[in-house]
Amino acid sequence: MTTFNTGNPLGSNSPKDLYDNAENLDNGINGAEKTWRDRRGVTRKSWSGIETDFQQFLADGSTIEFPSWAAASAAAGAGQIPLNRQVAVIGDPGFHTDPITGATVPNSGRYVMGSAGLEWRSADVLTEKADRSDLSTLETKLDNTVRTVALDIPYEVNFADEDGYTDKGLSEGIIDLKTVMLANSTLIGTTGAFSLIDADGYFVDVVDPTGVAGLVRDAAAVGLNTSLSIQDDDGYVVELVSPEGAVAQTDDASLYGVRNSSNLDASRRVGAQINSESTAVAYDYTHFPVYGQSLSNGTEGWPALSKTQPYNNVMVGGSVRQSSIGSASFSPVGGSSAFQPLVANVMSTSMAVLTDAEVAALPPGNGAFGETVAEGLVNSLKRLHNLRKGVVDDPIAFVASSSGVGGRTIAQLTKGASPNIWNVLVGHSQAAKANAVSAGKSYGIGAFLWLQGENDYPSTTKAAYKAALSQLWSDFKVDVAGGVAGQKLPPVMLMYQTGASFTSDGNGLDTALSIGQAQLEYSEENSDVYMVGPVYPYTDKHTSPAANGHLDPNGYRWWANLAAKVAYRVLELRQGWKPLSPRKVVTAGRTISIDFHVPEPPLAFDKPYLSYTATDFPDKGFTVRDSVGVVPISSIRIVFETIVELTLSRDLVGSAYIRYADKTYHDGNGCLRDSDSFVAPDRYVYQVGTGQYPEANIAELVDKPYPMHNWCVAFNLKIQ
Repeated sequence: MTTFNTGNPLGSNSPKDLYDNAENLDNGINGAEKTWRDRRGVTRKSWSGIETDFQQFLADGSTIEFPSWAAASAAAGAGQIPLNRQVAVIGDPGFHTDPITGATVPNSGRYVMGSAGLEWRSADVLTEKADRSDLSTLETKLDNTVRTVALDIPYEVNFADEDGYTDKGLSEGIIDLKTVMLANSTLIGTTGAFSLIDADGYFVDVVDPTGVAGLVRDAAAVGLNTSLSIQDDDGYVVELVSPEGAVAQTDDASLYGVRNSSNLDASRRVGAQINSESTAVAYDYTHFPVYGQSLSNGTEGWPALSKTQPYNNVMVGGSVRQSSIGSASFSPVGGSSAFQPLVANVMSTSMAVLTDAEVAALPPGNGAFGETVAEGLVNSLKRLHNLRKGVVDDPIAFVASSSGVGGRTIAQLTKGASPNIWNVLVGHSQAAKANAVSAGKSYGIGAFLWLQGENDYPSTTKAAYKAALSQLWSDFKVDVAGGVAGQKLPPVMLMYQTGASFTSDGNGLDTALSIGQAQLEYSEENSDVYMVGPVYPYTDKHTSPAANGHLDPNGYRWWANLAAKVAYRVLELRQGWKPLSPRKVVTAGRTISIDFHVPEPPLAFDKPYLSYTATDFPDKGFTVRDSVGVVPISSIRIVFETIVELTLSRDLVGSAYIRYADKTYHDGNGCLRDSDSFVAPDRYVYQVGTGQYPEANIAELVDKPYPMHNWCVAFNLKIQ
């Protein structure tokens, strides 16, 4: 009821509105109607309506027990059972005709009170109550292990006796009851005969004091009303036994639904992270140094594609590279270290800048240097930066450089090696800083790109590579970010995962993909290090077994656009990032299921480019090995958005590992990606007569933005 009904907006101080508010509030509190309408026309619950709903909630909230069907039926006929109330008949062995359905049903069972009488629901109750003396064996140590194979979610559930002594009973999907002593089978703080308690204090009465299967306590907090459930570390609850006592189902939704939701939630949390530790793109000249092996300096990346500068990005001298590959000091191409507009060019192996005609005449397999990831990264990132700022071209400029040398181990590229190639990286930054200072501008490092690892695969262990990478990153932050730039907040490291034809399976089950695993683990263990993703899906010049496997110009720029996408998220949007990667592996008999962090769900199978051919693998890049050898995969599928399920053709024997993108069977490739719809700033280019291989004329790619899906990293994980 609203007398004046002015229609004024919220916050009105009109006396008429104040009168209407008082009138409506009086009706809502003191009136008999179940609802009232406010002055804005919104229907709301009255106090009377709330009380009625609450009473109904109380009536629906528990189960009434009867010793026989006759007693339950009599109570229902006398109006003693509220509508919708749950009823349980326990210990009555007879049968009767259900008054609702006409079916013959057991007397013992569960019922619900409907308008037409008690309706039989199920027979899932105890045939008789358990005697408390039957639980006396709980006073001794329980000697067995319970495994949740199908779920395998990291729970933490504790057992406690009446004196409050507890012991961890369930962690990482395993209850080890050997260490649990229950003094009198009573959980502290409850009256249950046998109960479980999780790390947050929620508990389950498996058997209550009367001997009846119990229900979840604090069901509102847990979000379920079940007889037995377990909550994972992401807050999702798995129902093991329903309120009626039924065991959970084994369909996809039951087996994988909670895990899929947990994976989706974990992936959302990655993107929601706030990067508050690293520098922002806030300098007049923000530098993006690239360092590493041959894939860092554009080996075989001819012809150049990024031959014009669309913005105000610059390089030091006449190329992003130095004039002498392998030397211990930086010297600019062309002799002058002044800033020049950033463009890609092609240089011979003797470091002479080649003309377009000379490039077009290069034979296949020539090792000339061409397009690098530096040009594509900086130009794409600047475009995204300008769009975010809402300008045609922001006055701040990005600086690109590439100081890497092919065929070098991480030790040979680290500070203090002989020759000390590290000095080229430092000198490149010193020259850029000097240019900025002479112009009265600020200078800083935005991100350091590390593209290396191929030459370490033959001999460097995973642990040794991680240690060397940690030292190199520390030296960069001290010598370049601190010593040259003098910036207060450090840059981030962006890197690829070494792979494709350069990967190695090692000489044992646990040594496969050692460098790729080291890089992945290092990025996961350090908040200022981000793995962009692998390089195997992109076009390359690995046209024969004898070829070197370097990317072609589109391949370099394709990956560079992906790196720009990650740099934009991390540096500009200040978000977290992880590549498509496994979260955990679960085995159940001959079934292996893998949970994934998926940046942009859902997962999808696709065809990576091996050289210039989109190639499929029946097993999608997965290999399972055990103590006997390779275990054939009979089927593989994606379940929901985040899980891959493999079915094996035989049982596992001894130690077992699952690999993705291994060398022996897939040449470092795989078919798993996400569904990222990000539109790349650059497009795939094919131009006849420029020196591009004819095979690069791929109809589904030419003149289209590079697909920006995130492909799964290579991995080797123990499963048994």
